[in-house]
Amino acid sequence: MELLKGKTILITGISGEIGSAAASLFAEAGAEVVGTARDHAKAAGIIDSVAAKGGKISFIGADITDDKSVSSLFEAIKAKHSRLDGAFNTVGIQQSRRAMPDISANDLDQIMGVNARGTFLCLQHELRIMVKQGGAGSVVNLSSIGGMEALRHAAAYCASKFGVQGMTRTAALDVAEAGVRVNSVCAGAFGGHGKAEAGAEKLHMENIPMKRVAEAKEIAALAMFLLSDHAAYITGQSIAVDGGVTAGLLAV
Repeated sequence: MELLKGKTILITGISGEIGSAAASLFAEAGAEVVGTARDHAKAAGIIDSVAAKGGKISFIGADITDDKSVSSLFEAIKAKHSRLDGAFNTVGIQQSRRAMPDISANDLDQIMGVNARGTFLCLQHELRIMVKQGGAGSVVNLSSIGGMEALRHAAAYCASKFGVQGMTRTAALDVAEAGVRVNSVCAGAFGGHGKAEAGAEKLHMENIPMKRVAEAKEIAALAMFLLSDHAAYITGQSIAVDGGVTAGLLAV
């Protein structure tokens, strides 16, 4: 089923694990994908792969932490495309786990600059375009279960992802009357992300009711649904893809 047939969809962070999975999935669903990332070389593989399968995809380089770069990105989108039907904001970073007293101001600035401020800037531009073109647009922000529940030794990360949740819900209220929807997907452990730190995989398995980490495409699939017309009455929601982690405690 081509859930996104005829839609132009922006994916930020297309070179990342979830962004690249989304590019493949959205193109297969009939979307014309516009991908962005800081490094074209890293994104080239997924761009070529999607195009080789007959998918419609293009690339515009941008750094979402830089105001001028973000403005240029959306000027280029408006110049090349008649409309923007949807956006999946996937750019995000993590840092080494450490207790809150040990997090430096530089670490805080870096993670907030990418995860919160960068997402905010993109969301602003996306909503301006969608409202001006007459509504009927949809934005999905990639958040985390760290934006729903506190994670030990991840205060800066959680602050950034709680921020994404806040801007998602507020934006949804601000543009609902214009017919534009805003939701977030809250990812649990997934793919390589779930194995990033020594001992992390074992810890994840102990805390995930389904006893496995997600595949990136499973997270992208929820975003695809939320961007589609099948989700036309869903806005302001934060939905977890976490194998049951946020459902409750396995034991006390």
